[in-house]
Amino acid sequence: MLLHIRPRFFGNYRDVDLIGLAIEPRGLLLTQHELVTRKPYPNKWISVACARSQRRAVDGILIETVEHMDEFRTMARWAIDAQIAVSHQVDYRIIDREFDAASDNSILWSETFGELGNWRNRDPNPFSRRGSPTMELERGMRRGSEIVDEFDAATGLVIRRKEAFEMPTIERGRILEGRMFDRLPRIENAFII
Repeated sequence: MLLHIRPRFFGNYRDVDLIGLAIEPRGLLLTQHELVTRKPYPNKWISVACARSQRRAVDGILIETVEHMDEFRTMARWAIDAQIAVSHQVDYRIIDREFDAASDNSILWSETFGELGNWRNRDPNPFSRRGSPTMELERGMRRGSEIVDEFDAATGLVIRRKEAFEMPTIERGRILEGRMFDRLPRIENAFII
C-alpha cells in the first residue's frame, strides 16, 4: 500500500524543524538524517516534512507498505526557534479497501476531468469542511471533536496535539502522476516498511 502523509506545522516562526517522526505499528522512526523541513506552499507559514533525498520542497512523504493498513499512528516532534519542543500525534484510519493508496491531502480525493486524470470522487463527505492534520502553537485555525490539545500553563501555547483523521483509499496514479500538483513526492524517495 502506498501512503502519502504530510507532517505539517502552521505558524509564523523563523525556524521550524521536524526532530523525528515515528510511525506505528510498523516501528518506523525517521529523524533529521532522513527528513528535512521545507515550505512547498506559497503560504510560508506552513512547514512540511519531506524526504531529505528530495532536492526540492515537496508536499510530504511516501511510505510503501507490504500489506494494506486499516489504521496507523504518526507521532511528530517539532522544534520551534530552537526553544520550544512540541508533539503532534495523528491516528489515521483508512475507511475502505477499494484501492491500494491513501493520502491525507483531501484535494486528491476530488473528482477530476480531462488532463487531471478523469478520477471519480472518493471523498466520503464532499460537503464537509475538513482540514489536513496540522500542528500549531496557537489554537485557533483547527478545532473540532477529533482534536485534543494540551497547553503549557505558563505560555498558553499548544505543546501536544492529538487528532484522528479518516481517509479513503485512492488510485496510486493520483499521487504518482502528479497532474494535480507538481510538488508531490516521488516514488523513488518512498520509505519502505
